[in-house]
Amino acid sequence: MSRRIPIRSWALIGFLLCLLFASSAIASVNIPAGGRIALNGGGLGVGCTDVTVGGNLQLGSGAVFSIRDMRILAGSIDAGSGTLTLGGNWDNQGSFVAGSSLVSIVDACAPAAGFSGPSTFYDLSLVSSIGKRITILPGQTQTVLHALTIIGTLANPIQIQSGVPGRPGFLQLDAFATQNISHVGVSDNWATGQPLAPTLSNEGGTGNSLGWFGVALDGVRPVPAIGNWGLALLTIMMIGFGWIFRAGFPHTSSRKIV
Repeated sequence: MSRRIPIRSWALIGFLLCLLFASSAIASVNIPAGGRIALNGGGLGVGCTDVTVGGNLQLGSGAVFSIRDMRILAGSIDAGSGTLTLGGNWDNQGSFVAGSSLVSIVDACAPAAGFSGPSTFYDLSLVSSIGKRITILPGQTQTVLHALTIIGTLANPIQIQSGVPGRPGFLQLDAFATQNISHVGVSDNWATGQPLAPTLSNEGGTGNSLGWFGVALDGVRPVPAIGNWGLALLTIMMIGFGWIFRAGFPHTSSRKIV
């Protein structure tokens, strides 16, 4: 004989199911014009949904993570010393004040990523183990002030490309910034600041990558420097040849004409 489930139990089951679906369908974060969110050092995970800023987002030392697309409309982000971690697109049509923050693009939440609208970052990290394609739109510059990290894998190099084949986007690393780059392919992107990955080769990219891989912006590959030891050896050789020249070809003594 089957037992009937009481109505109260059905109500409890329904309530728990509602909570389950609500927690698995986190709404995108939307800060409207005039609105403000200040994390004050806290953390906010958005479950691979979008963050749209029409007002003001203040990170302080806090973090927003598991972002799909990050959109700054007419609003602003004061990043402080915080962290923004996303997997999709960075769209800056407003104001991004980098402070000493980190913007990190990872594999989660989106199969590809891209930058639209020029931005200046303090630290920028692009890391992928799946050969993720990251687009920088043609004619636009993304600037990094302090540290640039671009890391792929030998099997799946990360790919930096333009939104329009043949028309480059630009990546500018400040002259005093640091770079940590490995396993990257570049297609239609120019490094307009510090030369990028000067000792590496293009892994999977189609080229048009001036300023990358030891090729200057004028398209000329510079002659390698000889270094301090080489310079010292060259100096010794020049002194030696000078001594041999003088010893083998003595000056003729002058004769007094009467």
